[in-house]
Amino acid sequence: MFREQCIFEIAIYRISYEQFNKNYDTALQHHLKKFQELSGLALNKIPESNLLHTEQHFWENYGGPWNYNQVIGWIRLYIFGSQIRGELWKMVGKKFTRKTRNQFQFIGKIIEIDCMTEDNSEQILEKVENELDRIKKELIKKKRSLDLQCFKNLASYIDWRKLMDNKKGKEINSRTPK
Repeated sequence: MFREQCIFEIAIYRISYEQFNKNYDTALQHHLKKFQELSGLALNKIPESNLLHTEQHFWENYGGPWNYNQVIGWIRLYIFGSQIRGELWKMVGKKFTRKTRNQFQFIGKIIEIDCMTEDNSEQILEKVENELDRIKKELIKKKRSLDLQCFKNLASYIDWRKLMDNKKGKEINSRTPK
């Protein structure tokens, strides 16, 4: 029997935070220009309450905040025996738009790192970071974004060796394909 212990879930985004905001600003300016044309008034002559209402309505219909509404996949990092593994979960579909509402499905294993008993905490962390950097580069080629903020904020504070030696976690039958 092996034990599985989830340690991180890392979001994969349709586009980067910066690109999302750039696209939003461009679309909002276009929307406000149309609003101005329909009202027949200069933007500085339109009552502020009307502009605020228009901007709020646009925001609600644009797709919502980036951090939770633009996720198209997840990498679930977990410990399995003497390995750190990563599962890829991705939305079903060929095209991802800013208002996507598809379901996530398991795609497969994307990371498998062997952690030897002689590996210290820094060596284990370096292996994990190298794998995540590899995945990030692949995603950038597809204009996707991997959010490593929480991982980077915490990873250096974790005793990875101690974590690997921990025998806690959910029991998994070794015949279960992973």
